[in-house]
Amino acid sequence: MKSEIKDIVINKIENESEYSHLDFKKQQYPIGKKDPKKPEFLKDMMAFANLISKEDKYIIVGVEELNGMAGGFESIDKLNDQASYQQYLNEYIEPEINFEYSEIIYKGYKLAYFRLFDNADFPYLLKKDLITNSIRFDIGCGFVRAGTSTRKLNRDDFEKIYNFRNTTARDRKNELSFRVYNSSFTEFDLRRTKYRCIRIDAINSSTKSLEFDVEVRIKKSVQYSAILRQELERKIEDGKKDAATSSFMHSLSIGINSPIIYLNTYVEL
Repeated sequence: MKSEIKDIVINKIENESEYSHLDFKKQQYPIGKKDPKKPEFLKDMMAFANLISKEDKYIIVGVEELNGMAGGFESIDKLNDQASYQQYLNEYIEPEINFEYSEIIYKGYKLAYFRLFDNADFPYLLKKDLITNSIRFDIGCGFVRAGTSTRKLNRDDFEKIYNFRNTTARDRKNELSFRVYNSSFTEFDLRRTKYRCIRIDAINSSTKSLEFDVEVRIKKSVQYSAILRQELERKIEDGKKDAATSSFMHSLSIGINSPIIYLNTYVEL
């Protein structure tokens, strides 16, 4: 099992970018009694544990993130003890979070990873106040992973969590399919830029409504880049306000043959 997990970790280092289930950390979480950054460990572990998903979540340590990918490495001199991390979690968080913390050698670098697994007793919350000089976590608060960021649990999160726990739902993934289109924009200003539009349609083949979250990941490549529609529209508007609008629009039009694409994350049911 250990070798299989380590193969998964290596694949994530080499081929995956940060997302809701994966985070890269350059240094170990400090476990010293008075270290001001120590509570960050609680926050991150709660955030991953509260993510409603049956997949394992990973925090890989000793990896320098660059544009979401593993961009560099820093060996860990001395691996912190998993028992110390577990004791710290159990002191402040309930229920108990299942995880392992293990070493992995990658290209001569001594790295480590947290793997969070079988955590279905959410919500995971603070069971007592934690107050330091720079951080305050109140009893009853919690955090959740949202994409590549972490935020506090809100009312909607709690409703989803309790609905998930109290409802025995059948697997409906076979009722959902997706169609992906790579096409030109219909809007004149957007079409003039020569960017392409990726549209993703979700098709519900059942007669009942489906609620689901969408997370789109694009594999990094030197052959293309991706920007959001809002960013492209903002560039166009900025160009219109600029005295050199014609020059700006011309510069965008030059790349008609360049492999630049636009990512549209709008999902139409």
